[in-house]
Amino acid sequence: PVAERNRVLLGPLPCRVLAATPTELRVMVPPNARSGLFSIAVPGRPGTRSALALEVVLAPVVKSFSPASGPAGTVVIVSGENFGSGTGGVTVTINGRPCALTGSHPVQPTAITVLVPDGATTGPIVVTIASQGRGQSPQPFVVFVPLSIGSFEPRSGVAGTDVTIRGTGFDAEPTNNRVRLGAKNCQVINANAAELRVRIPPDAVTAVFSVEVPGGRPVAVAAAPFEVLLPPRLVRAAPLTGPPGTRVTLGGANLAA
Repeated sequence: PVAERNRVLLGPLPCRVLAATPTELRVMVPPNARSGLFSIAVPGRPGTRSALALEVVLAPVVKSFSPASGPAGTVVIVSGENFGSGTGGVTVTINGRPCALTGSHPVQPTAITVLVPDGATTGPIVVTIASQGRGQSPQPFVVFVPLSIGSFEPRSGVAGTDVTIRGTGFDAEPTNNRVRLGAKNCQVINANAAELRVRIPPDAVTAVFSVEVPGGRPVAVAAAPFEVLLPPRLVRAAPLTGPPGTRVTLGGANLAA
């Protein structure tokens, strides 16, 4: 018999017959197939059906994940299909970096819960299941460094003073960093991922620095305030006349104690 004369179905779906002999058929499981029985029809003869069902193993499909971004240690729920319900043989990576499964039931048929690992970088999430294959997310997971303020110097100064703020997670584009001293916006002069140089605005008062960048990360707040030094101001003197050696009392504001 030739391959074309054997009609083979897996459930309701036709299978392509690759080779045939009187005692053996080699067929290809069709796309979108599901587990089921084979049925075979040969012209002029009664049809037959297999006694045992073929179990069709489907590759995992990654559809989405939440949240879309975060630092190392973030808990991410990967949503999709064909994940099964056991942890055996399940591997999840972010841009090639293996993730740890987390939670009391980390693997469910439509969701897997993982932790973003240390050293991870922005890239796709890939789910691999032994004997089933792999699935990749359509979008990359964005890994960012937490935003923080470690220190700043000088610790005090008048309006117009340039202050260097050191920390992590800053944006290299100066205008993408929103820096405030209390309620006052500070001009960002230079920026890189670990350092900002800002200028104390007019009318500023002693307060703490805060830094905000795009992407939804929590605002970073300094642990200690920057002391704004006000220029001295004289409003009175007494007496107003006298010879050399006269003691004069000056009155005003913002004088050193």
